Amino acid sequence: MQLSRILCYSLLIGILWQVAPVAAQALPSETPFDQYLNKPDNSYTWKIISEKSVDGNRLIVVDMISQTWRTKEEVNRTQWQHWLTLCIPDKVASSTALLFIGGGANGREPPAGPSDRVLQISKATGAMVAELHMIPNQPLMFHNDGKMRTEDDLIGYTWNQYLETGDPTWPARNPMV
Repeated sequence: MQLSRILCYSLLIGILWQVAPVAAQALPSETPFDQYLNKPDNSYTWKIISEKSVDGNRLIVVDMISQTWRTKEEVNRTQWQHWLTLCIPDKVASSTALLFIGGGANGREPPAGPSDRVLQISKATGAMVAELHMIPNQPLMFHNDGKMRTEDDLIGYTWNQYLETGDPTWPARNPMV
């Protein structure tokens, strides 16, 4: 029994030893996602909308443009705009910050400040906590078709565009990263 196990493992290691270099050669040095992430985009900007101190915390609301995605012919709103809310304790007790990514819809008023959840987590951990809203940016209309898409419909539509065109920049998961 012991000998058969050793032979089996030896055979497996031998096969992997032969296949691994071939598999490694087949891997691209840069994937389409790498190319998307490394593409220059000068649209990133941010501006503090409000800042106040409450109960030993600095509460900040930031209006942020993260990127430009697609062309005006392809989508009705090319710039991705977000609200970023921050809760920074006056006495930070952790070198780790927490980031929560959430949904929401564009075109609304800025939040008054961080959510109660963010405040409670910051208080409990002594850490700076941030919440990034409007991921994905929505609703969006594509190709002037008159249909405002959100959430899964938006993501599904963009995957379909990728399958139809072969353009790896279409999936909305790219700008959501």
